[in-house]
Amino acid sequence: MRILIFILLFSNIMQGQNYFEYLGSNFNNYSFTGGLMFVSGASDGLSQTLAFHYWKFEKKFPKANRQFWDNNISWENKYRDYPIDKRPAYFGSKTFLAWTTDGYHLSRTISNTAILSAVVVNFDGAKKWHWYIYDFVIFSLIKSVGFHLVYTIAFDT
Repeated sequence: MRILIFILLFSNIMQGQNYFEYLGSNFNNYSFTGGLMFVSGASDGLSQTLAFHYWKFEKKFPKANRQFWDNNISWENKYRDYPIDKRPAYFGSKTFLAWTTDGYHLSRTISNTAILSAVVVNFDGAKKWHWYIYDFVIFSLIKSVGFHLVYTIAFDT
């Protein structure tokens, strides 16, 4: 893998405008895309904390509405009166509006929307093909930083 990265970087330097010049001339676009990737990672970290370490979330936010944030019970919010009445609580609560019913689905929706928005914002079709590989590596690292700041550091998991 290191050899592939070295070859790509070396070939980039030998072909006129290099990747770093491109980054500099498109700094605002890359800053926005990087911010979206960071938000995606942070939201993913929150969703995983809610799913697997809710007690750590509750320790940091003791006044948070448990019925919304505790993944063990919040899924019931999709229904009118679970387990008695399993009809949807409101139109779309069990399908396309599930993100409005609990913290887990909300944080997953924010993560997915941010990452998809980052892809759309960053793709302009004008870059050399191998620059997309660099983008992938950079934005993957940024997303990982967001995830670990929330999941590992903020909630001490």
